[in-house]
Amino acid sequence: MPYRFSGRPGIKDPIEIFGVPHTEVDLIIVDDEAVGFDYQLRANDRVAVYPAFKNLDISPLLKLREKTLANPPFIVDVNLGKLAKNARIHIVV
Repeated sequence: MPYRFSGRPGIKDPIEIFGVPHTEVDLIIVDDEAVGFDYQLRANDRVAVYPAFKNLDISPLLKLREKTLANPPFIVDVNLGKLAKNARIHIVV
């Protein structure tokens, strides 16, 4: 999906603009090279974003997290609050 920009923006904001929370990103590949969140976009970059890998060893690449939780206990994001609010609105007694 194309992303238009001017200058040299950091890669983190465009990732989030496409709806991917940066906290869920474990690997970013730009033009076949692993990069970190400090990477600045250039014209015609091809970017691929990946979550944490559980069954694939990517240790030779630049991982953005030190350690991935094997079985996260329970994760909540802002959408749960929105869901709770909507559920309260639709409850009729």
